Amino acid sequence: MGKYLVIFISLMLFAWSFSQLMVKPPFSPKERDPHYFLSRDGLRLYYKEFVSKKEIRGIVIVTPGIGGIREGDYNKLGELLSGEGFALYILHPRGTGYSEGKRGDISDFDLLLKDFRDFVKKLEEKHPKKPLFLFGHSLGGAIAIQLGADLGREIAGVILINPAYRYSKRSGPSFWTYIYYAFNYIFRPSALTVDMKGDPRKIRHPEDRKEAIARAKDPLIVKKFSMRYLTGARKIMDKSAENAKLIKKPLLLIYGAQDEIIDHSGSEEIFKNWKCSNKKKVILKEGGHGIHTVNMSLTIIGKSQLLRLCQKPKVKTILSKKSFKYMR
Repeated sequence: MGKYLVIFISLMLFAWSFSQLMVKPPFSPKERDPHYFLSRDGLRLYYKEFVSKKEIRGIVIVTPGIGGIREGDYNKLGELLSGEGFALYILHPRGTGYSEGKRGDISDFDLLLKDFRDFVKKLEEKHPKKPLFLFGHSLGGAIAIQLGADLGREIAGVILINPAYRYSKRSGPSFWTYIYYAFNYIFRPSALTVDMKGDPRKIRHPEDRKEAIARAKDPLIVKKFSMRYLTGARKIMDKSAENAKLIKKPLLLIYGAQDEIIDHSGSEEIFKNWKCSNKKKVILKEGGHGIHTVNMSLTIIGKSQLLRLCQKPKVKTILSKKSFKYMR
């Protein structure tokens, strides 16, 4: 009996140790004094900041896509905006990047939304009376729309890059994969079921393919997710078009015409439904889905463009040309 008790306790300790490993990030940030934000349930959430040395004119909070952020993602955006008098903050969502939290699983997706709401309040206290913008990319676009609907007057505007509302049919799973997902949704909702990295070789856009290969090798990026995590994310995505009707703040929407992940008829619906008439849409002919498309957008998101969101009502659609400079 004593032998079996020892084995049982050993297995329990192993399971506990493994669960703790899944909560901790794979390694620590390189900064000497990294920045952390404490969540309501005690997780240390990492954020990177690019704060202007000039007088702060406004705040921009990035809500990134699924899987998290690589080292250096959004750095060019931060350098641009901080140079123009803004403070950019990049919060690594719980369970991704340098933040604590179980990798690929979450008991309630609203916990992630609460993290961002609380982070907004923290930055409002740090920069009182400064206009605050949400910058959402991919799934982060749907999150930014949800936050915009929740926060209302607290934000000054929203910038969306390839917002995830509808997925492209090309990126969807097969019939038997759906059956597998359904089984896990019912019987194993917390199991890490869906491998989001897919097969990068199937991506046609060269920059997206290159980025997907790099993300697949990066330990900061979460690749596998539970069904309850993805179901929670999907619920936020599905509300995007309706939430757009609630937001009375300016919008800058940018998407890549060669995006193979997102069906941008959904982006068009978001733009059409947006409550505020002060909105602008830009289609990048050579743009795909990933960070390279964010970098292609830098000339559009610069100082005058961002300030114009607050000042002059304008509804305009621009079809980008090759003259949009890809900033490397």
